[in-house]
Amino acid sequence: MYGKKNILLVEDDYLIAMALRIRLIAEGYTIEVADRADRALANARQSLPDAAVIDFNLPDGNGVELMSQMQALSVGRPIPVIITTANTNPELAESAMQKGASGFLEKPFLSEHLLEALEAAF
Repeated sequence: MYGKKNILLVEDDYLIAMALRIRLIAEGYTIEVADRADRALANARQSLPDAAVIDFNLPDGNGVELMSQMQALSVGRPIPVIITTANTNPELAESAMQKGASGFLEKPFLSEHLLEALEAAF
């Protein structure tokens, strides 16, 4: 990986967010964490991330809607987005990918799988 990539991590489960944050920092990424869609969108408006990892189920919305809102901010530069969820409905994954997600991970997942998805997205 060349240069530090800024990742917006949107996860409402504190322990999951901190574990992923630590792992991604160890791999050389810079990380911003938000626990709600509105906070994530405010963060993206302030500083557009290089990529985002977004939980599907958020307290104030869903990750696919947030992804669409973030993509609207990124004129000319699509933001790679990995959607994560504990929901095992295969239609959810298909829908997220059709709407522009770069990757989809079902929880629980290994951090290595997230790293692979991010590398593939770049």
